[in-house]
Amino acid sequence: MEKLSKKILFFTAVATVLCYNSLAAYDLRYNLELTSRGIYARDSLNLLVSAMPSLRADTPLFSNNLTANLQANFTLDQDFDFDWEIYRLWLRYATFSSEARIGRQRLNFGPARLLRSLQWFDQIDPEDFFEHTSGVDALLFRHFQGRSSLWLWGILSNDRLKGLEFYPSVEKNIEIGGRFDFPLLDGYIGLTAHYRPEIVYRPSETAEELRFGLDGRWDFEAGFWFEAAASFIRNGSEEDYSYLTLGADYSRFGITMTAEHFLASPVTFIDGNLYKARLRQTSALSASYTLDILDELGASLYYEHETDDISVIVQWQRTYDHWRFGLGLFSFAGRQSWIFSGEGVVFTIQYNI
Repeated sequence: MEKLSKKILFFTAVATVLCYNSLAAYDLRYNLELTSRGIYARDSLNLLVSAMPSLRADTPLFSNNLTANLQANFTLDQDFDFDWEIYRLWLRYATFSSEARIGRQRLNFGPARLLRSLQWFDQIDPEDFFEHTSGVDALLFRHFQGRSSLWLWGILSNDRLKGLEFYPSVEKNIEIGGRFDFPLLDGYIGLTAHYRPEIVYRPSETAEELRFGLDGRWDFEAGFWFEAAASFIRNGSEEDYSYLTLGADYSRFGITMTAEHFLASPVTFIDGNLYKARLRQTSALSASYTLDILDELGASLYYEHETDDISVIVQWQRTYDHWRFGLGLFSFAGRQSWIFSGEGVVFTIQYNI
């Protein structure tokens, strides 16, 4: 599987380089993002410095547009351990109403921000200053017709967990899925499905998984949205997961308030009999306030109903033309986060050229 993934990335890289060579006279753009994040918690400092150079080239092709994008991520931690990876590498062919993109890319959808039931393919932490996330190796096709859109994708599976997954995929498989959203009553409705042919269900067992999603958003005096998802895992036993997110936001006097409530219900059946069912609930509230043209304050609170745990983070950001600074205090007791744990301080610096 790793060899196949590398072959696809190598092919995409070669095609990208060829595009760069042939597009040099056209629109060629370069960007460098330098970031640094330090987190002091549990009497230790975790420091991560990264450099993310990117190249992007665009040119007309057959009266349409061809785009090549390459972005790498070089990281160094407090122990001077160096690592790097291909962060994004894709080719896109776009017409007036459609686009096809192949390579390592970001794939996400849905209106929820803090507690996402449709977090299927990314690991974006809502409190992440940089919004970095691993991509998927995929072929994605999207078609737009008015305010409606159709998405179709095929993802090359690997053994890394994506989004809200509990079980990793078996390698060397193609996962397929699609999405259709359309306008409804001054808002929209989205229908999504995804199929994983083989997952690592138990140490020596595999199963298949089928997911369905439904989401929508409407804006009146306030904004309202929902995300609902269901996951069906089938083997000798059966395991189902259902998720629901309800959310709203409201802005006034420079303050934007966002509230979401998340419910998750895993259910397990053995030999057709109900074995285990449990409802988990989380509520979240965030607020942001723009102090002036440079400064913004933000705060988020998460409450886990099952354990009565409360997690809080308060952050300040200052933004210039190329620089962005952040400083925050956090206490994450029970809320799962890919970045924060315990009580501590976080500082972030970002520079773009």
